[in-house]
Amino acid sequence: MLTTWSAPWRGEPRAFLRSSGTVLAYFVGFGLGGLLFFAVFNHVLKPLVPDASPWLKEWINLLSTGWMFGVALAAFLLARAKLSAPERRVSIWQATSGRPAWAWGLVSAAAWLIITMTATLVTDGPSVMGARAAAFGLMEWTVLLATALACIGVQAASEEIVFRGYLMPRLAVRVGAVAALLISTVLFTALHTSPGLWGGLGVALMGLCMGVSAWRTGSLLPAIGLHVVNNVFYFLYEPNGTNADVTWIDFALLVVGLLVWLGWVEMSHRQRSARASSLSN
Repeated sequence: MLTTWSAPWRGEPRAFLRSSGTVLAYFVGFGLGGLLFFAVFNHVLKPLVPDASPWLKEWINLLSTGWMFGVALAAFLLARAKLSAPERRVSIWQATSGRPAWAWGLVSAAAWLIITMTATLVTDGPSVMGARAAAFGLMEWTVLLATALACIGVQAASEEIVFRGYLMPRLAVRVGAVAALLISTVLFTALHTSPGLWGGLGVALMGLCMGVSAWRTGSLLPAIGLHVVNNVFYFLYEPNGTNADVTWIDFALLVVGLLVWLGWVEMSHRQRSARASSLSN
């Protein structure tokens, strides 16, 4: 599927400059978005609420993430529209033509939520999870969840679009599928602050598995479902957590969870391919 995805870009003139400029626009947009948000925060929001509550601080943190990645994604899409050759405009969602199967992403999200909550129960226990749930009231949690789905959804989806939907198939044109998968994973890992060994390995493993998912299925939707749910869950459950807090037990559970998830992705992909083949016959 990755070969199919990358095929329209073969022989594109000035391909390196076009793709480099498009990816660079994403990071420039992220930086500009961050500068703008923190300028507004320091000069407008902070004077209005000098003693913000813990809930409000978490809500503002979610807004800042959504804003910065939203500006980054807008810059990327604009650069892609301006720098891509019109006759080589390739879908960033999937390798094949037709409408994306959004339900696939929703099922992937639900599967990863079950896996993540199970792993968290094993490591933290119900009492810790219950204490976090009791930190805010129902209305506060509802607002936080809605904000997280919107803002963290933009953050996670934009990373999948850039690293797996755009960069990986473009690299595959020049260096082949395996090298494209590894390079995009290394870049994805390097751009995440990972001071801890197990946390850094966890980011790399997740990037690799999401890349394998896009390679095998020719679709970003399963990876987006996993990525969004994973980030939303941990932003809400451990808003102050970092990769340095990840232990080897957490990493071992992540390995098991990702293997289960990848097995489901492969099984569902084969079922979808078999149904499509029977319909065509």
